[in-house]
Amino acid sequence: MTRPSPAVIDVVDALHRQRVADGIAPSSVWGVFDRDGLVASGGAGDRGDGTAPDADTVYRIASCTKSVTATTLLGLVGGGAALPRRPGHRLRAGVPLRRPAHGGLPPSPRSGCS
Repeated sequence: MTRPSPAVIDVVDALHRQRVADGIAPSSVWGVFDRDGLVASGGAGDRGDGTAPDADTVYRIASCTKSVTATTLLGLVGGGAALPRRPGHRLRAGVPLRRPAHGGLPPSPRSGCS
């Protein structure tokens, strides 16, 4: 993927900064990914410790997890990805992850995660 143009990055960043300025959210982070990883990111507001959030800030997304997971899986399948199939293995609700999806980064102070 080609890195988004500076104009596109400016528009996305301005949207997130405006959400913080309007009081919609105390902080906001955005990122653009391709198959190799993060290609652009930004953040606005205060993550709770006096610093601005960035691509390493971890947010607790609570009950949104199901929607995010479903959307991600549908996008992968819709894009032609095949889910691994092993005899006796199924995706099951309520089975905890063995490794944090965020790579084991410590949560931010106000995330509510422990």
